[in-house]
Amino acid sequence: MDHSEEVKPKLPEQLAYFIEELARRGIKVTALPSEKSDACDFVADTHIGRIWIMDLGGLWEPRLALPGAAYFANAAEWQACLEGRKHNWKAPTLDESINWLTTTLSKGIPTEISAEKLDQVAGFRFRHGKKLVWLASTGIAVALLTLSFGLFWVASVTKNSIAGMNAVACAIIFVIYLFKWGKLMRSLRE
Repeated sequence: MDHSEEVKPKLPEQLAYFIEELARRGIKVTALPSEKSDACDFVADTHIGRIWIMDLGGLWEPRLALPGAAYFANAAEWQACLEGRKHNWKAPTLDESINWLTTTLSKGIPTEISAEKLDQVAGFRFRHGKKLVWLASTGIAVALLTLSFGLFWVASVTKNSIAGMNAVACAIIFVIYLFKWGKLMRSLRE
């Protein structure tokens, strides 16, 4: 199935233009519908490898897997590999990713990049990313809960209504955060 018109309006303008540019170069872009009705990924096989344009709940991330690679890498991981770093946590913007793929399609793969080196960088994110997201999210939840209890204690001891209102607001933020956190954890398991 080629890029369908029903999915196109959901794409950011620069991404729709990039997909059209791939088609002009003779590269077939295939839409992969997701289980979610509003999500759709795109895949394109090129001379430099397979491009996967992921829809992460409205956040689009183009990635590239070199021939023989086990992982799809993003633009920041590509740059980290060029610089000789072992891992990278920067998330590239959509424009950076599109510029990177356009340049790589035009100029080819630099000699400094190999599937093995790129797999080390991209594999690190794949192996450790979920744990670090979980740890950071848990830390924020614990901090919010501690702040709520601390403010409730201050409000009860000092009979300060401002501390009480702040404690209630913090507790509300904590509950909202828990719902969002639960949604994120479910999406990471999928």
